[in-house]
Amino acid sequence: MQIHNKKIVGLSDIKIKTLLIYPPPGVFLYPPLSIPQLKAYLDLKNYNHIKVIDLSLYPQSRLKIALVNYIFRKIANSKILLNIIHKSRNRKLVKKFNQLSYLFISYFRRKRSKHNLTFNWSITSIANYIRDYQPEKFKYYKLIKSLIKKEDITVVGFSVMFPEQILYALIISKIIKTLNKEIFVVMGGAQITRDIRYLIQQREWSNLVDSYIINDGEQPLAELIYQLEHSKNFDQVPNLYFKNGANYSKSIYTFSCDSECLVLAPKFDGFFFSHLPLRLSTGCPWSKCTFCTYRLFHKTYSCGRIETTIKIIKDLKKKYGISNFSFVDDCLPPNLLKKLSNALLKEEIKILWSCTIALVPGLNSEIVKSMSQSGCRSIRTGLESMSARVLKLMGKPHNPEQAKKILRQLTSKLDKAALKKIIHKNKASRLKSRLMRKLTKQTA
Repeated sequence: MQIHNKKIVGLSDIKIKTLLIYPPPGVFLYPPLSIPQLKAYLDLKNYNHIKVIDLSLYPQSRLKIALVNYIFRKIANSKILLNIIHKSRNRKLVKKFNQLSYLFISYFRRKRSKHNLTFNWSITSIANYIRDYQPEKFKYYKLIKSLIKKEDITVVGFSVMFPEQILYALIISKIIKTLNKEIFVVMGGAQITRDIRYLIQQREWSNLVDSYIINDGEQPLAELIYQLEHSKNFDQVPNLYFKNGANYSKSIYTFSCDSECLVLAPKFDGFFFSHLPLRLSTGCPWSKCTFCTYRLFHKTYSCGRIETTIKIIKDLKKKYGISNFSFVDDCLPPNLLKKLSNALLKEEIKILWSCTIALVPGLNSEIVKSMSQSGCRSIRTGLESMSARVLKLMGKPHNPEQAKKILRQLTSKLDKAALKKIIHKNKASRLKSRLMRKLTKQTA
């Protein structure tokens, strides 16, 4: 494999039109970063013939979407309301508020789930389902048909983040190919990257999907659009599996997100949200955990400039009126957390934010304090185990004693409400709950 170093100067002369689709069901109140990031990158390349649609919103009425959007932007995520409730020290009030919030979310989810397809998840079951499915019965048939004809679409791209979305993406692809076989269909996203070896083995799907993009897709999608307009030399498109007869061939080039992608403000227009995801870096600075697959996707760690990140946060907050951000990096190292927190405090930017961290020794009480003061209210981390032997075999950066020390610092500095939001990705839930109860008592 070769690293793709070619830089596309611009796509302003491209005439073909592209439709990017986020299939249902998606994630409630949390927009994907994939399509907004792709849209920002294509705008940077002066590509103007692009349309974006979030099908996870349909078939909700516009009134209901606006109502839910208003409630979660203005009420549930109000910093003043949250501070009053969580700092009142009235546990019954806090518990009641959380219960009401989750009941509201559950009600909205149940209403959406009535329109979702159900199936036994497996590649085989999906293949059988797609083979017998009649496109005219699909709830989005009229919408897709009108978009294809009205906009004169040439390329349709899907961002597939979750297993259920593969089924919907294939059904919509079948509708598209039924309407016009000449339309080029490409799929990308985290789930495509994970299941690519199974997807390319499904020969009957080669009539529905023309290509797959794995890993980062900013430059590959731009290069693909360029090649479709000109020479159609798909082997030049990095991270691409393209149709070659009934089989798929892989491009000889690879691409990983660089600093050019990290300095872009994502375009969230057309999406429904109360939180905005943002990425400061790609890859993991530790990258030694034996079970982790992210280190295989991004073998090198790269980070954008904090000054640029702060400017992006200001612009997004002003444009969308959102003060809640979630940094979706694989892992934010202590030095980057320190720079981010200090920059937010220096610029006096009032936001609430969350992130993913590793329990590395460099995370001290000073950094945790600045995180809390700058608006950090939730963290995600992996404790995995409290056995020193198991942690060593896993390649984790911490041992049990270091984990206890860091967790004590976190629980003593962060808001008490954040205790319930710390997520540990392991099966030893009893050990973790005992540890958290013990730490809570010690820091109360």
